[in-house]
Parts: sequence; C-alpha cells; structure tokens
Amino acid sequence: MATTNSDTADSADAAGSHATESSTASADGTTIPTSHLSANMFGTTTEQGPGPATSSMPDLKRKATDPELKIITIDSHYDLTLIVGTPGSLGGQAAFRVNKGSLRHANDIWEEMLTGAWAEKSQSEIAFPDDVPWAFVQILHRAHMKMDKLSTTMNLAEMSALAVITDKYNLVKLVRMVVDLKGWLAGVRYSVWRKWPAEASFQEWAFITHVLQIESDYEYLVNRLAVEVEVDEKDVSFFHTNSTKKTKIRSDLPDRILGE
Repeated sequence: MATTNSDTADSADAAGSHATESSTASADGTTIPTSHLSANMFGTTTEQGPGPATSSMPDLKRKATDPELKIITIDSHYDLTLIVGTPGSLGGQAAFRVNKGSLRHANDIWEEMLTGAWAEKSQSEIAFPDDVPWAFVQILHRAHMKMDKLSTTMNLAEMSALAVITDKYNLVKLVRMVVDLKGWLAGVRYSVWRKWPAEASFQEWAFITHVLQIESDYEYLVNRLAVEVEVDEKDVSFFHTNSTKKTKIRSDLPDRILGE
C-alpha cells in the first residue's frame, strides 16, 4: 500500500514522549487473513440511535496502549484523537488526529456520537479498539478530503478490512466514490474474476461488492458461484478451486447459490 512522508508528533498518552508519524495504511505491514475480517457477511448491523446522556458508544474503550504508538495527523487543525486497534492484534494500533467537523459529516453514526447524547461528545480522545488502523485511515483521509493520501492499490485483505468498517459504520456513500475514483477493483475485474474455475476469494469479493452496493459486480460473482456449486455425499455445498481441492460455500451467502 502507498505510504507518505513521516514526521514526529507528541504521544497521545504521555507528554514529552515522541513517536514517528506515518500515514502508511498498514501499521505493521501484516497481511490480515480474510477469514478474520468478515465472519458475518450479509447480516452485519450497526447500533441504532443514542443512549442516555451519560452512556458511551458500545465497546469504545481503549483496552491497552502500544508503547510505540504511531501518531498520524490527518488534519493539522485537529481537535480529536482516535485510538484505533489494539496492541498485538492483527492490524496493530495507531492514533489519528482528526477534525470533528469532518468526522461527523462522514456518516450518521459518528454525527450522533459527536453531537448527540453520547459521552464521546465531550471527549478529546475516542478509542476504536476492534477496528484495523490501515483500513480506518482510508476512511479518515476520504472524510477530510485528503484524496492524494489514499492508497493507489488495494489487495483482497485490505479491501475486506475496508468493507467491514464500511458496513459497520454505514460508510458506503463515503467509500463507494473512492473505490470508483481510485479503481481499486479494476484490476481484479479483468483478472481474478475471469478465472475458471472460481477461486476461493470469490466469496470475499462477493462480500465486498455487496457492502459497497456495486450490484453488477456482486451479481456476476454470485452467479459464478451458483454455476459452479456442487453438493457432495455428505450434503455439503462446495465449489472446486482446482481438480483436487474443494472450498466449502459459506452459509451466509445468498440462498440461490445453494439452489434454494
């Protein structure tokens, strides 16, 4: 993924400590297995409506802090710091300095969080411990109109992580335009998706295009899976990725793939 020049910023946790700042989308360069990213492909929901005036958004508690926390300034006029991820997790942890005004216009969930009855409204730091920093930063660059900071290419693991966040926070309007603008799916449309038989990755790409509401791509992938699906002697649905290997069809794919 694309990286940008780094600089030095004060730690969000202790005055006087410093960390090297980088806007690389991957905090540690780790490729995240897609099996960890979309366990609930077509049934993800988001929290609806505000809670009591003293309540917090669910699970927005910092579980731990990386002693070498990367601090990335998205907007030089920042008035809020987001701590994304958890030390030791697949995506690592990073801190992002953002502008509340840009963030609250990204979606209705964050607008409610920053202007409604949530406790986060008055906080200068908010934690997103269960999200992936190098996917989250793409959202933040888009929300702050830093289009030149967006990655030029995205692989399957990166697109899957981005789709999970998009689905979780209702960000499709924000993200879909960027996907088209940057051509993040252009390469796979005419390479991976044209392979026969279908690859195991087709199921992940179906999830991604479903979340991004790219209907033509989604229908193509689902129809390819439907054509190639088989049922073995144990009544388990699968498709072949080569002459000897079977890939089990995920239960959260549309029923028509399974012939139901």
